[in-house]
Amino acid sequence: MDQDMQNVMLPSLYKVRCPNCGSANFKMVGQLNAAKNYSIKKMVLDAVDIYIDPENEATHENPNALEYSCNDCKESFLAGPFVAAPEEILQTPATISIERLKNMYGCAVSFIIYCNGCKVGEVKNGKTFTFQTWLRYNIVAVTSVTGVAFKESTIRFEAQPGGTIYYKFNQKFL
Repeated sequence: MDQDMQNVMLPSLYKVRCPNCGSANFKMVGQLNAAKNYSIKKMVLDAVDIYIDPENEATHENPNALEYSCNDCKESFLAGPFVAAPEEILQTPATISIERLKNMYGCAVSFIIYCNGCKVGEVKNGKTFTFQTWLRYNIVAVTSVTGVAFKESTIRFEAQPGGTIYYKFNQKFL
């Protein structure tokens, strides 16, 4: 393992379990109450607000406010990442690339990418976003600018040291 990584606290969702049934089989819903607050008007106003002030990302920066839904019992719950255990950390990082296929819907708006409960970046229409993870067990999800995760966007995988994961994503914005 890289000497610089030995003392770094990395975020992990590996220990997160549904408080209702104890399952580790869950998907990201999005930011707290994002689905309830979703509206076309708000979505347009948020997109304009982010376009005018690209530093206005406060709603995407709190990893403790993410909502998840259990795939087994269907209950929703809040969870933030834990600090990764030493056995979860890879000797060399894995590379993750997420390609957002071109789509007319939402073409002017970036989608937000989360890895292990933390925002890692944004991907524009027809572009690819690449980042690295030092963790063996990963959960990646994509949300709209409103904070709502796309249903098919939560992916789980076990990364290999120095490995590459490539994911193509095609979601209509509306």
